[in-house]
Amino acid sequence: MLPLRLEISPSVTYVLLVIAACLGAAVVVLMLSLPWLLTVSILVLLIATTFPVIRRHILLSDPRSPVALSINADNQWRMMLRSGEEINASLQPDYFVTPGLIVMNFELLKHCRCSLVLFGDSAQPDVLRKLRIILKSLNGT
Repeated sequence: MLPLRLEISPSVTYVLLVIAACLGAAVVVLMLSLPWLLTVSILVLLIATTFPVIRRHILLSDPRSPVALSINADNQWRMMLRSGEEINASLQPDYFVTPGLIVMNFELLKHCRCSLVLFGDSAQPDVLRKLRIILKSLNGT
């Protein structure tokens, strides 16, 4: 297997998808016949939980955000974080690969898992294509 280094960049598709989901949830909450205090509380919680997700997983500005992923010829994965830390990662077999979306689950430390969602605009197209080929070859299909 050839070594590969994937530089991860923020995805416009991912941002739009999360914002649309958040707005959809807000519309549903507003349409419900709930007391105003409960409605406001739910909306505040929705906004408060959306921004950290966008910061860490989409904009990649959190120190724990993965900004690069590499695999060497011996099938050993390394994840580079925004903080500069490099972590050995073990790819779990429950990954998902389509032409426009790749979802990989890694075990970073004992009992610590990390999911990496890559849309078509998360990295260079040729590197994503090579990653899809590697993942399909690992699956045996």
